[in-house]
Amino acid sequence: GNWHPYVLFPSNDSLLQIRQLVKDTDEGTWIGVNPNSLLKIQKNQILRLPVTTDAYFTGILPYQKNEYYVATTKGAIKWDRLSNKIEILRSAQGLTDNVIHDMISDEEKNIWFASDGNGIYRMRPNSNLVYDVSTGLSGNVVMSIVESKEKEIYVGSLEHGLSLINEAGQAITLNEPGKMGKNVKINSSTNSYDGSLWIGTIGSGLWNLSKSKNGYQSVQLFGESQNVISLYEHTDSALWIGTPRGLLRYKNKSLKKIKGINNGCFAIA
Repeated sequence: GNWHPYVLFPSNDSLLQIRQLVKDTDEGTWIGVNPNSLLKIQKNQILRLPVTTDAYFTGILPYQKNEYYVATTKGAIKWDRLSNKIEILRSAQGLTDNVIHDMISDEEKNIWFASDGNGIYRMRPNSNLVYDVSTGLSGNVVMSIVESKEKEIYVGSLEHGLSLINEAGQAITLNEPGKMGKNVKINSSTNSYDGSLWIGTIGSGLWNLSKSKNGYQSVQLFGESQNVISLYEHTDSALWIGTPRGLLRYKNKSLKKIKGINNGCFAIA
């Protein structure tokens, strides 16, 4: 199909760099815009997140009805949309003061935070838990977290590849997950509908990781020198791949570059 631009801001606006797209539970879409704005598009209206902080926003996670977690460059914020009450979550509250790169909510409603230099944090009522290299993670600079269909947590590090947190809560470094190796710089990841895991890297392209009785199998789909910034698999099983040079689409073993998009593609939803 044809691509049509959707203009959010006039061309001379200083808010030009979209860093994240997140679908809300009410069919609206949150848009993270540098330097420090979170906007929501719903029914052709643009709403701005009414939360102020001394840090930049890096993401938002719709958690429960009217309850959100907001990632920042200095920890996180818990926000109640109805009361507009906010709770700062940093080291004094058992979280990190560093950048939060990714957040997920698992099936048990635990919140997982990927930090820049302090590993990952699992938050549940009255109980926080930290995983880092001392407890089995491959690296402390964590860029992505994904929960598999088997309820295992895959952790992607920008330093030393992939780790797994199993159902027993043990962190395990996957030293040789198939052919991918242990020193791959993982920047993004997402589940596939067939149960495998898509892994985007810095410098090693795109990988698909699957698990079987014989261990892990990994297939490099393109690019020894390619960088992957963002990943999104659509319900039609097409994988959309954001790179510094534009947007790619992978389906039925065919890779296609999308014409007209030639700059860095940081977010897809």
